[in-house]
Amino acid sequence: MDGDRKKQMNENSFGEYTPEETGEYTLESILAEYKSSAYILGEKKMSRDELEKQADRILQEMTKTVLSEMEDAPHIALPEPAQIKTDEARSIDEISKLNRKSGLPKQPVKPDRKTERNRPEPKEKKQYRHADQNGRDEAGVRIYRASEPISRTKPRTGEVIKAEKKEETEKFKKGNYKAEKEYEKKKASLKKQQLQRQIIQERIKKQEQLEASYLSMDEIEQEFFGVGKYARSGAAKEYAEEVDEVIEKEAERRQRREERRIAQRSKRAAAQTEQERHEAQEISLEDAVKLYGSGIISLRRRTWLAGIFCLIMVYFTFAEELKLALPRLFTENYSAFVLFFILTQLIVLFLGVDVFVTGLFDLLKGRMGAESLVSIASLAAIVDSITMIIADRRVMGLPFCTVTSFSVLCAMWGTRLGKTAFRRTFKIMSSTKVPIVVSAEWEKADMGIVLTKRLGSSKGFLSKCTESDLSERAYSKMAPLLIIASFIFAFMSSVVKAQGHSFLHCFSAMTAVSASFSALLAFNMPFQSISRNLSGSGAAIAGWSGACDIKDAVAMVVKDSDLFPENTLSLNGVKVFSKHSVEKVISYTGSMVLASGSGLTRVFSDLLKEYACAIYRVDQFSCYEGGGIGAIIKGDDVLIGSAAFMNLMGVRLSPNLNIKSAVFTAINNDLAGVFIINYTPSAPVQFALLNLIRSKITPLFAVRDFNITPSMVINKFLIPKEDLEFPTFEARYSLSADSENQAIKPAAIMSREGLGHFVELIRGGRQIKSLTTVSVAISVLGSVFGLLIMFFLCWNSAFRSGSPANTLTFMLCWLLPVLLLTGAGSR
Repeated sequence: MDGDRKKQMNENSFGEYTPEETGEYTLESILAEYKSSAYILGEKKMSRDELEKQADRILQEMTKTVLSEMEDAPHIALPEPAQIKTDEARSIDEISKLNRKSGLPKQPVKPDRKTERNRPEPKEKKQYRHADQNGRDEAGVRIYRASEPISRTKPRTGEVIKAEKKEETEKFKKGNYKAEKEYEKKKASLKKQQLQRQIIQERIKKQEQLEASYLSMDEIEQEFFGVGKYARSGAAKEYAEEVDEVIEKEAERRQRREERRIAQRSKRAAAQTEQERHEAQEISLEDAVKLYGSGIISLRRRTWLAGIFCLIMVYFTFAEELKLALPRLFTENYSAFVLFFILTQLIVLFLGVDVFVTGLFDLLKGRMGAESLVSIASLAAIVDSITMIIADRRVMGLPFCTVTSFSVLCAMWGTRLGKTAFRRTFKIMSSTKVPIVVSAEWEKADMGIVLTKRLGSSKGFLSKCTESDLSERAYSKMAPLLIIASFIFAFMSSVVKAQGHSFLHCFSAMTAVSASFSALLAFNMPFQSISRNLSGSGAAIAGWSGACDIKDAVAMVVKDSDLFPENTLSLNGVKVFSKHSVEKVISYTGSMVLASGSGLTRVFSDLLKEYACAIYRVDQFSCYEGGGIGAIIKGDDVLIGSAAFMNLMGVRLSPNLNIKSAVFTAINNDLAGVFIINYTPSAPVQFALLNLIRSKITPLFAVRDFNITPSMVINKFLIPKEDLEFPTFEARYSLSADSENQAIKPAAIMSREGLGHFVELIRGGRQIKSLTTVSVAISVLGSVFGLLIMFFLCWNSAFRSGSPANTLTFMLCWLLPVLLLTGAGSR
């Protein structure tokens, strides 16, 4: 018993909760404990009254100690002494409630030892918090022992406080992971609350300072700024509402932006799918030749016949205007004269039935174009002529059949030119099995799109040719507007002015002047003229899209073979030093040159065949900015370059070996051989370079031959120095390499090598786009200005000023610049 008590006292000295295993803490037990201690200390002769006084004194001292310790922990909410009942028969539930209020852990109560023995062991044991030497846990909360009385005015007697088992005490010493987690959460929440409280205090302080600054203002300033006594009571609420409104608008804007982005993605995906489907359905070359080649001869004949009838109609139109000789039937009978124009226009429409039907089909499908304008103008002129015969409206003059017939004639002419140009293009494409493909690359240079040529497949060339040109795109948007405007202007000029009988005549006049003569000639004429010139050199451009790619390019790539073709390079001599064999030096040099892909490939391949040397595998190939290349062949370090490169790499050369147009080979930093090359400039290349510079086309000299330097090009071809651009060797290899992007469609094809053909092709593509752009602008402006002028004349009922003869003259004047530009540009 004494040993257990000493153990308990030692544990209590560290402030841990270690309740006694047996017995109940009552007044009798305290007295019994004191008697035993007094007996041990030699005070066993004390009387019972003295013992009771001593026990009362101990209880008072312990009560004062608990009170002082509870005052040291202000964050523990302890009940007031008046709230504690002094009844000695307090129930176990009331004690547990009191413990929860005071922050103490809930303690299970055990009435006596017999009940504890008969009760089964609990499945889950309670966990307790650790306590330090002062009797506090990690958060600083006081943990009371069962032997310590709770703070009260008077010590209670007969109160039962349950003691826990020794095993639960040991588990309490080890700690509880779940309790620690809960403690960490509570600690974090307390810190957050403190931080929020601090922020609120700072805001209050700033608000007080702001109010103080308001008070320091004058009354006029307070009224001006709306602060102080002039501040609105609902300003904060309105400001909050404004903030909410801004947030809602921003959210709506982001949502609309996301919706637009999704719509654009879906649109791009649909366009890509449509493009893939179109490429999958791309017609073969034979079908394309048949499609564009068939009917050209017939269309040419029909165009000539339609031109003859149009000239007849032009004569009778100007004869009536200029009072020239006319048959008596036409001068005496107005209806016969008008009927003549109707019949001749029907003949012209019959000869150009393909244009007329195409316009009607496009109109029905909702994709109106230049052909739709011609078809509507022709129908309006015929209907207007019929009404003029029926109503005998000689005052309005002649119908506009001559103008619309001329529109049909020009449309037939433009269609024939387009078919002829595409047939010639497809013939060039079919004349070579492996064409030289010209592509617009936008990934190879930082400066923009560059033009490169390579041997490859012409896949995608046909689909690029069939894409709509600028004239078709322009009139697909302008045709509906012109037709609607013609109807509105005709209605305003007739019905609004109470002249409804002249509506058809006004509408016919406005649609006739809107159908420009150069609508179908703006692209087809320059394309046919330039494609005819390019066909002589075996080159062809992929329609309007190909011309746009060529025009948008900022430079063209010039390779080794463009400057020095195969017949301009020759081997002048070979020098091999005695340390290495001739076969080894030639094999190493030839293998390196073949791996580099420079213009010297043909020379060294012939040399390898002549000496029957093997071609070795080249490892770790690298190019140097100093003008050379290096690699490892069969474990030997091989360097090939110019004399300057050898000196730069530390390979010693004798003074008599300082040759500018020579290939030096070094094996393991020892000079092994020298190959002297002759570079012979050709006149066509010189002429092509001069044309290239005059055309303001930037050449990128992506040459891999280290002997081709700017000074060499200037001296041999006699061209200006400032117009040359030599990129770094790394950029040269990238520019001259074949593109791996299979999605790039060819902009043009060539059947013959040569820098001259390449330059001519680029100049032709640029001319096509430039001429077409100017011609389309002239055509559209002519249609718009003609419509406005005709509206002015019809509004003033000046039908004689807006006669068919004057309208025909006006439209021919707008056609003349297009013809002159095309003729001058093609030359």
